[in-house]
Amino acid sequence: MVNIINKAKVVIFDLDGTIVNSEHIYKRAALRAAGECGYVITDYIYSLIENKSDEDASKILSNEFKNHFPRIKFLNKWKNHTRLLMNSETPVVLNGVKELIYHLRMNSIFVALATSNSRENTDLILKENNIDQLFDCIVTKNDVANSKPYPDTYTRVLMELGIQKQDAVVIEDSLDGFNSAYRAGIKNIVMVGNVDYSVIGRNVKLAHDIETLAKSTMLLANNIEYRI
Repeated sequence: MVNIINKAKVVIFDLDGTIVNSEHIYKRAALRAAGECGYVITDYIYSLIENKSDEDASKILSNEFKNHFPRIKFLNKWKNHTRLLMNSETPVVLNGVKELIYHLRMNSIFVALATSNSRENTDLILKENNIDQLFDCIVTKNDVANSKPYPDTYTRVLMELGIQKQDAVVIEDSLDGFNSAYRAGIKNIVMVGNVDYSVIGRNVKLAHDIETLAKSTMLLANNIEYRI
């Protein structure tokens, strides 16, 4: 992998699926909310709304269940169930996250967070994992007019830190996140985990997981080759 992270002025992390594994919480909350509205969300239907914004997810569900689907009622219940589950079983940061962040900060590289999650959930996750003080900039869906896949989230990070897009590296796990960063003009993007293959060929870098990426980055900083 090209040593783009160690040469960056800022590394911008996604939250869900990149720093923490939280998708199981959103899925359980969605299934409970739908059930209380009289609907059943199958695995297939959930796959359609996974990693989508609230607005996009509700539109997709309305299309699947036709126009009778109670969008506002469902979204409110989904939010409430997510909050309850987050408080009872807050997601833990994935292996390698803290090590990578510490490495970046020790090398005077800004660390930022750009997420489609709410400010409330984001603050809870970061504080419970004792990493809330490690970010120079945090932008959530509450801070922008349009969340991912629109460019607003990443554009806001660059603006707040006063850094040019060519000096930023993004670490993402979803197609919406990739498109958000790409549309903001950021071309240095690392995708971790199970990657949507539609991003292949768009100059994206791939990593098996965040732990592998952290090891690679730290070894490359010492001019030691590490294949990921």
